[in-house]
Amino acid sequence: MRSENVDPPEPFNTVINTAKNFINNLTDEDQVAVTSFGTNSKQESTLSLNKNVAIEAINNLSLGTTTEQTNITEGLASAFNELKSSRGRVNSKSVLVLLTDGIPTEPKRVVADYPMTSAQAISAQIKDSGITIYTIGLGKEVSDQFLKSISSDAGHYFYAPNKEMLSDIYNKITSNLCIKKPNVINVIYRVL
Repeated sequence: MRSENVDPPEPFNTVINTAKNFINNLTDEDQVAVTSFGTNSKQESTLSLNKNVAIEAINNLSLGTTTEQTNITEGLASAFNELKSSRGRVNSKSVLVLLTDGIPTEPKRVVADYPMTSAQAISAQIKDSGITIYTIGLGKEVSDQFLKSISSDAGHYFYAPNKEMLSDIYNKITSNLCIKKPNVINVIYRVL
């Protein structure tokens, strides 16, 4: 996602704003990083408790003015490497949220459907490592079946036919991540 436009078109503005709201709704204990992907992936910000760094990275995202491909494999691999880096906290729940408006077109190989099968292979590694994957398909150019196959399970996939749905989806993911446990009061009887 790269563009020279100062005021990028929709749905990009909505994507940017809902991603920032999602980050702002995380707890102070949550680390966050931002990885973008098109033809290639880029680590826009590394894991940090500083939400402002991630928000600034999102503010700096832009749409490409040339034809960008959709390399979900590289995006997943970059995010996986960041989550497994020394910046990640041991024994913390790791979650990856992938948003795409297309089907994978990269990396190219002679093998049929390689962009999809390679993304499925890296997502299997990610899931096997204990990381939860949420996927969001935005618009009509997505494959529900493919995105369900790379998410942790079908319940971790969300379809947004339009940009207006994104905020609700991110709120659902936030609710799943930040489940509040009921207060527990232990009454201990003391015999005198």
